[in-house]
Amino acid sequence: MIFEKLYIISYIKNDQKRNKIKNILNKLSITEFEFIYGIDMNISDIYKTSIYDEREGNIFKIENTSPDTYASHAISCGIAHFTALQHAYYSNINNCLIIEDDVLLYNDLIYVNNVLSYYPENADIIQYGFISLRDNKNEIYDKYYEVGKWYAGTQAYAVCNRYTLEKLINNYLNIFYESDNYNLYNDMKIFNTNIPIFIDPIYNNDLFYNYN
Repeated sequence: MIFEKLYIISYIKNDQKRNKIKNILNKLSITEFEFIYGIDMNISDIYKTSIYDEREGNIFKIENTSPDTYASHAISCGIAHFTALQHAYYSNINNCLIIEDDVLLYNDLIYVNNVLSYYPENADIIQYGFISLRDNKNEIYDKYYEVGKWYAGTQAYAVCNRYTLEKLINNYLNIFYESDNYNLYNDMKIFNTNIPIFIDPIYNNDLFYNYN
């Protein structure tokens, strides 16, 4: 794998998901990785805050009044993502791949390995997994990558250089909870894979392994 570090976003209680993701990585012969854990919202008062979520061009304020709400999980997950980004930056790592612990894997491992063997030289962020809301406005880069111009998720993405790591942790802390934010596309060169190699299980279909 071309990345210096692989981080996996998880929670302490998610033993089953961690075993599944280890199974996925084993299929890719990836043995060096580190889990980054989201905070337990039940022991934190962060749920007293609110967040803003951008969907289809509209911004919604989500009141976060309970540790069981969508907002509390988004904040907890976002904190883990930022912990991974900060760890990479302050460890003098040049690039890193970040995935969440419940991703599924595209079933063509040759394709997966080819995609993970390189990325475009001018890329700031690569999205290896995404939500299926494509609008067919992407620019084709080659048979593996497109220049991203659409709304995507962060179940699997890479930060390709230290400049982008620094920019994310300094400028996007307040909006990066899920990274599904259009502002990123204005400031950075973001690529998507033509076929996602990791995907959120909600969007699973016959193209992907199911580890349930």
